[in-house]
Order: sequence, then C-alpha cells, then structure tokens
Amino acid sequence: MTADAGTSRGFADDELIVMIRERNPEDLTPEECAALLAAARLSPDVGRELRGRIELEQHLAHVLGEPHVEVQRILAAGRRGGIAGNPTRLAFLVAAAATRSPSAAIWRAWAAR
Repeated sequence: MTADAGTSRGFADDELIVMIRERNPEDLTPEECAALLAAARLSPDVGRELRGRIELEQHLAHVLGEPHVEVQRILAAGRRGGIAGNPTRLAFLVAAAATRSPSAAIWRAWAAR
C-alpha cells in the first residue's frame, strides 16, 4: 500500500505518518488511535513508522526513568528540612524514584536546585 493509496478510517497513510512523527500520543483522539492501529496492520509504511516511534518512546522512558537517587538521600533531605512541611512533594519524589518513571527526570531537575 502506498502513502497516497491507503486510507484507514478517513486518514491517508501519509497523514498518519505525519501524526506519528509530530503529535504527542496523549493528544490523539480515540478515532486517530483506531486509525493508526488499523493502518499499522495494512500498511508497511505506517507499521514501520509506528514501531519506530514506540521503540523511541520505550528507549526514552528507560533512559529518563532510571533514578540514581538513594532512598536514604531522600529521607536525609527531609530530615534536614530540604522538603520539610511538604509531605506531598516527598511522596512524589519517593514514588518517582521507586517506579523508575519519566518523573525521575523531574526529580533530577528538582534535586539539582
């Protein structure tokens, strides 16, 4: 299927490829997600582009999601008053470190202050 010949739920393959490259996944509508899924099965070009985006997202999540902060350091900062009076912030930081989420990037930015 070529980029101009194929459509999936009203979208041409080239439109879907632009969507994959330029849109934030959280901003996609359910209709757009369904169109991407259907087109990925039918079009080698859309499938290849979607797999590449997924691999990139996974790599970024892995690289950005690895905190290098020890729990003891977080607790010590709390005892020193670095985050005193704000248990919500402490809970967020501990959760970010424990889950190895992309939030760890936020933690590193905050901790560097």
